[in-house]
Amino acid sequence: MHYSFVQRSSNVKIGPIPATMSPRSTCSDLCPFKRSGCFGDNFPLSLHWSRLDYSGLSWAEMIAKVEALRSGALFRHNVVGDLALLADGTIDEAALAEFAQAATSKRPIIYTHADQTERNLNILARSDVVVNVSCETYAQAKRAIAHGVNAVLTVKRSEVTETTRKDYFQSHKHPYRDWE
Repeated sequence: MHYSFVQRSSNVKIGPIPATMSPRSTCSDLCPFKRSGCFGDNFPLSLHWSRLDYSGLSWAEMIAKVEALRSGALFRHNVVGDLALLADGTIDEAALAEFAQAATSKRPIIYTHADQTERNLNILARSDVVVNVSCETYAQAKRAIAHGVNAVLTVKRSEVTETTRKDYFQSHKHPYRDWE
C-alpha cells in the first residue's frame, strides 16, 4: 500500500495544513459514500488518490513524516482513505498505535467509517489518538459516544430537533478552534 503526505495542503476544505491520504483499499465497504458521492472521486483530488494505487510513500515513510511535524502541529490524517483495517474489517490496532505514537504532541484530525463493532469501538476508546467515528444515524452516534468515542453525524438540518440535540449530544468546544 502507498500513502501520501503533503506539508501544506492546497485543499480548500481543510486549508493550508499538513495532510495525509491513504489508498482507496482502506475505505470500509460500510461507508455510504464509497463509489457513490465520495468527494475523493472528484477532480482534481481523484488524480492524486488514484496515484496511490501504484506509487507513494510506504507506511513507515508516512509515519516518519508525521513524527517529524513540529509539536502542536494541526494536521489532517486521511483526507481520503481510512484507518488501516485487517481482512475481517477490524481496525488494525498495531497500526493505529504506531500512528498515535508518531502523532504524540501533535493535533491530528481523523475520521473513520470503520464498522462500529464492539471490538472496533473498544480499540478506538483505548487509542492514544482521538478518532471521530462518522455516523449516519443518531443510534450509531449514541453507541459510539456510549463507548467514549467521538462521533460526527451527517443529517439533514430538518432532522435535528432540540430534543434530539439534548438527548444525544452535548455542545463541546472544538479542541483546536475557538468556536463551538
